[in-house]
Amino acid sequence: MTTKNAWIGGHVKTYDNMDIYPTDSAPIQGLRVDQGRVDVAPTEDYHIVRKSDLPSLTGVPRVVQVADISNPVEFQAEGDGDFPGQIGIAYSNSAYTQYVWIPISGDDSLPYLISTDNGLWIASSGQYSQGSQTVAESMAFLGGVAIAAQANVESLIGSTGATLPTIAAGPAAGSSPTVSILGRDAVGGISITPGSSPLGTAGLLATITLGYPLPSGYSCYPLIIAKNSNAHALDANHFCAPVSDGISGWHLNAGVSALTQGSTYVWDYFCISLKN
Repeated sequence: MTTKNAWIGGHVKTYDNMDIYPTDSAPIQGLRVDQGRVDVAPTEDYHIVRKSDLPSLTGVPRVVQVADISNPVEFQAEGDGDFPGQIGIAYSNSAYTQYVWIPISGDDSLPYLISTDNGLWIASSGQYSQGSQTVAESMAFLGGVAIAAQANVESLIGSTGATLPTIAAGPAAGSSPTVSILGRDAVGGISITPGSSPLGTAGLLATITLGYPLPSGYSCYPLIIAKNSNAHALDANHFCAPVSDGISGWHLNAGVSALTQGSTYVWDYFCISLKN
């Protein structure tokens, strides 16, 4: 018996080269191939791939074909676990939805939410059609929201953005008037105390500039409601009219007759923005 050693990677295989292969009676060899290639290793072209050789998969998209674009359960078939910083793309026919994995739990009975053992795939963008759904928690949108159909709202709260609307007195408010505004772009209150020699003849009382200008092609259409007795007491000749200034805001015009110097007039306002 002649003992030989064959090295494969870092392991040694001992064999007896006096033995023969049962198929063709050829002597046993350390390495024997019918098809293939054995090259000197390690080299850059033929090195066996190790896990440590692979780049990090963080941020690499997982692209999955799904049957239902609103409920891509195939994401769960890809395996539960941790996918920090990873995104996924679900596609069905011509619809695509991008998901982001976050390490929190959530209700995956809602459309476009898929839970895993340790986190949640949540839709961030894409081409899909979403039907009616109920959201139990508050939702915040940092950008604009476009609603093509009716919006049923039980309570409307003005924006809490950092940029507030401003007010500037016009010539019809007289010399050295006092004006103020408290609120947001959509809703709030204004106060005007005319100075000396206020004007009528539909002159400009005040200009209200929105904190966030509207998109091009939109206009702000304001509604005012008398808040104190002076504003309530105005007759047809003194009635003040709000007028849109397009994307920048709106203004308040005096009536045919001037307001009273030194009297304070207070209105609440509500502003709806519409596409021209």
